[in-house]
Amino acid sequence: MDVTIETTDDPELIVELLREVHEEHRRRRPDWFKPFERAAALEGLRFLLSRDGSQLLVARLEGVCVGYALMCDLERAENPFRYASRSLMVDQMAVSDTHRRRGIGALLINRIRAEAARRGAQRIELHVYTDNDDARRFYQAHGFGRFQDVMESPPSTHPHD
Repeated sequence: MDVTIETTDDPELIVELLREVHEEHRRRRPDWFKPFERAAALEGLRFLLSRDGSQLLVARLEGVCVGYALMCDLERAENPFRYASRSLMVDQMAVSDTHRRRGIGALLINRIRAEAARRGAQRIELHVYTDNDDARRFYQAHGFGRFQDVMESPPSTHPHD
């Protein structure tokens, strides 16, 4: 299997894979995720790619996009409570369902690690949905650990009502 990882600024290359990922997220949280709209997705990707420090990696197998990672710089200023920090944030990462468990995600992670080192990042950060067990296992197997959890509740819910 000859997979190549390339840098691109063309969101058209990943829009169908993004659709696959988005529909999976929408299946899990239809209250949160809108129906997929190609034009809106491309506009959103173009906006994300316009940010300073944004980079899109595409994994290709026989010329076909089978995975991608969208990352950007994340700098936090020092404040009275914490030190300044510089991270590489993986905003999105996906491998097509039909190409998982073939090492493509690992190739993307290795390229992300190299880019983080090149940029002088102190860490790589990413978000994973709580119910996405496959992604959690993948990232944990590649050295990622939990740092912070985000919890939610409807405003009208109170345990003592």
